[in-house]
Amino acid sequence: MSKIKKSKIKTRTIIITGVILFLFIKIVSHFFITPREIQELNINTNFPYKLISPLEEFDKEGWEEHPDYNEIYYENPQVGCIVFMGYPDLINSRKVTYIYINNPKFFLFGIRVGDSMTIVDSIMKENGYRRKKADDDYESSQKVYARWK
Repeated sequence: MSKIKKSKIKTRTIIITGVILFLFIKIVSHFFITPREIQELNINTNFPYKLISPLEEFDKEGWEEHPDYNEIYYENPQVGCIVFMGYPDLINSRKVTYIYINNPKFFLFGIRVGDSMTIVDSIMKENGYRRKKADDDYESSQKVYARWK
């Protein structure tokens, strides 16, 4: 076999191995690594339960349980609502995926329930988020914050 042919085979092998490794990391990393955005949200809140905390760590005392087809949500009138779904995929163990807060003692980025939207928009913009229309079809008027790169 010529030197050029061996070089081409080696280059192809390296490229194919690199692509396979890249795809493996992209697919599997969500099962082992907490995304940076979730870590940032968890650091900037004083809520006792953090995003993607497992259901097994949740103290159900004082919370009303509402099981559903692919989620379980717990409601507490003094706090709000916590939803547990499979993360990173629905077939995985249940973890905190949504937190609804109705108590002003809790905050996210220093924002509390009752703050004006002008203040909220300003703080969220400082943290790299912008308000946009929700993607949910059933709540077309709802606005959410999304990180824009």
